[in-house]
Amino acid sequence: MLKLTFENSSRLSYTKLDAVMLIGTSELILSRNPNESLTNLLKRINRMYSPYHDDVHNLTADLKSRHLDIVHLQQNFPEYCICKSDIRRFSSKSNLKQKRCQENEMLLKILNYLDLTTLCRMNCVDKFFNYLTQDPLLYTRLNIRRVTEKFITRKVFRCFTARCKYLKQLDLTESNFNVNNFVYFLDNCGRNLTHLRLYACKSVDSHALLKTSEICKKLKELDLSYCRLIDDEGFSHLEKLKSLERLNLCGTRIKAQQLCKILQKNQRMRELHSPSLINEEAVVLELGNSCRDLEAIQSLNTRHGITPHGISALANFTDDSLFKLLSSYQNLQEVYILFAALTDHQLELLAQCKNLKKLFFRLVKFHTPNKYSVIFEQCPNLQEFCFISCDISDQLVNQWKQRYPHVSVYTYDED
Repeated sequence: MLKLTFENSSRLSYTKLDAVMLIGTSELILSRNPNESLTNLLKRINRMYSPYHDDVHNLTADLKSRHLDIVHLQQNFPEYCICKSDIRRFSSKSNLKQKRCQENEMLLKILNYLDLTTLCRMNCVDKFFNYLTQDPLLYTRLNIRRVTEKFITRKVFRCFTARCKYLKQLDLTESNFNVNNFVYFLDNCGRNLTHLRLYACKSVDSHALLKTSEICKKLKELDLSYCRLIDDEGFSHLEKLKSLERLNLCGTRIKAQQLCKILQKNQRMRELHSPSLINEEAVVLELGNSCRDLEAIQSLNTRHGITPHGISALANFTDDSLFKLLSSYQNLQEVYILFAALTDHQLELLAQCKNLKKLFFRLVKFHTPNKYSVIFEQCPNLQEFCFISCDISDQLVNQWKQRYPHVSVYTYDED
């Protein structure tokens, strides 16, 4: 029922009403702005035609512009209003879409456990799985190992370029590739890389390292071991990196001076693999000055001496140099020692590494083998103790196993 009320009527005037036109729909209409009523909406539209109109009862007081607000609203309805049924349909579609998203999310979690080969085979199941398996979130890690043909690696790079938008870890161990193809792939997919392994990649040269240092600013782990084409200029590009925590340069031709510059720029270094330079005085000094968070130093060779000056910079000692160095790193968790003859005092110094978890001896001789108990007793976090070709008696090893069951002790001889 509609009631028409004429305000300000008096006996001296009368109202002549010819017709009433009702404009609307069979559905409930709401303003798109939930804080604005339809009446206020029409007032706002009407001000476009009568800016100075203040009559709160007559929305079209200006007879010349009557109905223009309604016409404008009809012509621009989606901009101002929405039907309640549309809200229900939108809500229904939204719920359905949300349900499908949840189902897809669950499938993506399952697919994330698949290896790369199986994941690629899923492309052939149907269109739906073909679509799912191209999701970039499935390709945060990419392992392309031991691919020796360049044309194959080129195809692999092309295949995965569109999928690896969020790539974080790339392993190209012992693979052969064209450097330009590698650089193109990094330029498209390497911005978020944190781990890059190029172990024994024969193609890696100075240009590859230049582009790697320019593109992969987030690198934390870099393995360049046995990449023999890299020269001094190539290694100098690594100075551009600031976040390296693990660096493997075994089997390369890097020089002590260049390694020191890299260590200066990467003071978060936790693990360093560079056996031929560890005992260089300059490198030892730089380790002490820049890399106080070292946790693992691999393949130490104690046959090459360190000057007392170099060791004092690290540990304020002048004798038993290398072991003073080790004992000064309280965060050290792994130690590999090769070709050494250890004294009882050196073992005591090594035992000062309270956070030591893994200890590997290879071709190491001992003055008093039974003295190794000091390592077990003073390193409560020790988990693994390995003797490789060290001439340790089985009887002694069995005693350690019984006495310290929380430590895995094992020996073996190399042929």
